[in-house]
Amino acid sequence: MKIILTFALSIIIGLIKLTEILKVCTHVHDVEVPEKVENVDEKEVFDAFRKQMAENKPKKGKGKKGGKKKKKKS
Repeated sequence: MKIILTFALSIIIGLIKLTEILKVCTHVHDVEVPEKVENVDEKEVFDAFRKQMAENKPKKGKGKKGGKKKKKKS
């Protein structure tokens, strides 16, 4: 039982740390979390992590649409 408790605690600490890092590193938008971690009892911690991941997703913007390429003069 002591090992499971330690494992669950380390998961929670890891998710909190990842959430803090994602707030700073907004370019990161793809982090895989194993199913075992998703079943953590602390739903608030995992929800905060998911919310931050959603905020980090790249926005669909109006990019430059194709234009004519300039020809180089030789």
